[in-house]
Amino acid sequence: MTEEKEKELKRQYAKKQREFCAKNNLCLNCKKPNYTGNCLCEDCAKKESKRRKENRSYYISVGICPTCKKNRLFGEEKTCLECKAKKANYYSTKRKDDEFRKHEYELQSEWRKRKTEECIKSNLCTRCRKREPANGRKMCNFCLARMRKYKADEARRNGVITREFRFENGLCYFCADPVVDGLKVCEKCRERLKKTSHSENAAKARKKMKEEGRGFYKAI
Repeated sequence: MTEEKEKELKRQYAKKQREFCAKNNLCLNCKKPNYTGNCLCEDCAKKESKRRKENRSYYISVGICPTCKKNRLFGEEKTCLECKAKKANYYSTKRKDDEFRKHEYELQSEWRKRKTEECIKSNLCTRCRKREPANGRKMCNFCLARMRKYKADEARRNGVITREFRFENGLCYFCADPVVDGLKVCEKCRERLKKTSHSENAAKARKKMKEEGRGFYKAI
């Protein structure tokens, strides 16, 4: 039997195995009941993921491409030039297909949604997935600061004056309208702040801050 014929028989056998397991809701690896919607059950999927990471790390450590497992790596490369070229050619062709792009977008959306739900359940930042989120937020203080800086930089590139520079340009800190002389806010926002400062909740907040020794502000 030739090598090509042997490979073809293996491919046919593997295809029949996948079809049989998918039809009967079985794990392709351990053949146990599987209702995850994937080829492998949850336990086998974790084991396979761990095995692939270990193999990839090993091949990179010895200077061999972890994708083709035959070409050598140079410098800081993690994939050889031949495999990079094949991947670039594959995606450049596939991305022209509207159905492929739609399918990729749906997969990424599902993955992001699943990861976000896992982070919320584990009380972790939904962006870095490492630190606890800020009080009442879904992201940690570090990621919130980075996001605010990014948005501010993007706004400046688009010619928008951000809040920290509004007063210097004679604009209201909240709505960017012209300010009242000597203040950082416009007349409309000043009236709104007056009402807010005389509210019951504001009075309670000032009292609490005074009791805690954090300093407090009088009503406008």
